[in-house]
Amino acid sequence: MNLLQNALNPILWTARRSEHDVISLYNYLSDLMPIITKDYFLNFGYWNKGINSPREAQRRLCSLIADVSNLYSARTVLDVGSGFSVPAIYWKSLFNSLNIVCMDVNLRQLKFGVSLQDDPKEKKITFPLPKDDSKELKPSLEPDLPPYTKDIERISFVNATSTALPFADNSVDRIIALESAQHFRPLSEFFMESNRVLEKRGIFVTAMPVIHDHERLHGNNIFSEMMSLISIFFKLGVLSFTWMSEHYDLNYIQSKMVNAGFQSKEIRLIGSHVYEPLTKYYIQNREKLQNAILKEYPSHIEKILYKSISKMKELSEERVIDYAIIRADK
Repeated sequence: MNLLQNALNPILWTARRSEHDVISLYNYLSDLMPIITKDYFLNFGYWNKGINSPREAQRRLCSLIADVSNLYSARTVLDVGSGFSVPAIYWKSLFNSLNIVCMDVNLRQLKFGVSLQDDPKEKKITFPLPKDDSKELKPSLEPDLPPYTKDIERISFVNATSTALPFADNSVDRIIALESAQHFRPLSEFFMESNRVLEKRGIFVTAMPVIHDHERLHGNNIFSEMMSLISIFFKLGVLSFTWMSEHYDLNYIQSKMVNAGFQSKEIRLIGSHVYEPLTKYYIQNREKLQNAILKEYPSHIEKILYKSISKMKELSEERVIDYAIIRADK
């Protein structure tokens, strides 16, 4: 019975997608992304010319976010859904004067960032898992990465939810949600809280997978919304079950931002530089990656991953899904 429950848990977490479920799923898959990418950036990456590995692509996406956010002129940055805090550390290496607050609902991932601050030479931490088990997380660091010891005390860590930001009004000048806002529910509350916390003329930037607007059947009644959801469900195929986030479309996101008081400034759709090259990399290296994954996870996890990545590529080429970087100003 326990074996069956353990096998069903990832499916249930993905289907329900509550805040607790997302935490459980990320904890369960905590080793999967590092196996593929050799680091803990936790994003799909931006694959432009000259990028040959997921790790390079992830760092490139972080650089792109820094550019869109104008981090060179920022003072205090709130990174909402900061994960293991590695992107924040990367931004800190680019702009040393930044004060960065890493905020995440996942306490285990926050503790990883804290461990880098408390013991940067060791660069590892042991987390408690269910049933008193333990798992050691070790980032695969190389000399060319930003030094973790560089004024890292300016990074602080807060365990909180995205819809109730525990910060004073007008207290930060940048808010970034890098590949995290797709999990937030209700999204409108996150935008309203962000607008409250952000100071006047502050910059809000989010990057996330999205569905193209034309995939929605627009209407003002329940029937139209139901038919829209059914249509998207069938088009997404396996991703309807394995895409562990909400399926927000651009029009919805923009409307909620405007309602929260933001002014839309810039939208970059980069799906062709995300899903397709990532899938190509995985297919070319599948045998090696498969062997590494099977050391940590059952075989069906790798099969689901492969089918999901392949489906993402297909839907990206068909312009059903995309990846959006959105900037809004207060």
